[in-house]
Amino acid sequence: MHCHVGINLGPCPHNCKWCSFAAVNKVFPKASVLPLDEIIEKCLKFEHEGVNAIYLVTTSAYAMKRLIETVKEVRRNLQPETVLIANAGYPTCNPA
Repeated sequence: MHCHVGINLGPCPHNCKWCSFAAVNKVFPKASVLPLDEIIEKCLKFEHEGVNAIYLVTTSAYAMKRLIETVKEVRRNLQPETVLIANAGYPTCNPA
């Protein structure tokens, strides 16, 4: 069983019409980011409940450098056998 943790949400400036995160679709009017301790807490809870893979999910507006730092910290807290996957937007989409 795989589960995901949404790291951030909010309006994405890329406005892909099919995406609920597109600013033009007005689903998420305000941007927010889950604090690192809450991300880790959710991942540990999933792991404890028997999940065998965890996906860290971001919008394309999430900075690549920050995603890498988050993934490293989450990985340090998980069991070695727990698969950890993270998505990332296009490099040109991620503000510094």
